Amino acid sequence: MVGSFGTLPVFNYDFLSQALSKLERGHTQDLWDVREMLRLGLISEADVLTQARALRPRLHRYSAIDADSFEQRVRNSSQSPAMPEPLPGGEILTEGLRDLDRGIRSVPALLVLIASPRLARSGIVMPPVTPSLRLPEHELYDLLVAAHGPEAYRMYRSLLRRLVNLENALDVSQPPSAH
Repeated sequence: MVGSFGTLPVFNYDFLSQALSKLERGHTQDLWDVREMLRLGLISEADVLTQARALRPRLHRYSAIDADSFEQRVRNSSQSPAMPEPLPGGEILTEGLRDLDRGIRSVPALLVLIASPRLARSGIVMPPVTPSLRLPEHELYDLLVAAHGPEAYRMYRSLLRRLVNLENALDVSQPPSAH
């Protein structure tokens, strides 16, 4: 119990449960929160991994949770370098990695594939991806044409500018020896 307001008791999840919940949800801010919990010593990597493995046999009861994707996010949370604060375009990275992990070639996933060499140099762990005969740039443009018709080119250029902003922010957030 955290405290009470009058006769109303206020409870909070333990930090480990919060971290697992945030990793399952996978939003950019949630991932930053987990990294900060690790940095502050509120949770340990070993405890997160142990608890996630213990939960895995029971995850079949929740159809919205893909056990393999969840486990991959848990592993990535302990392998990824700590990032100081949310980055511009960070949602592209989070959504793209999540979709690639699930085998979905969405707009964010294709953007992550386009940026994969720079992301890998920044220490971002890329999920295994089924190779395609088409370049991700071409796949992305075709998706945008299907969804936005004549506005596709404008959308494509805008998304690439956001992607470059993310890549540049990742470069700046790395120590000089990492380049």
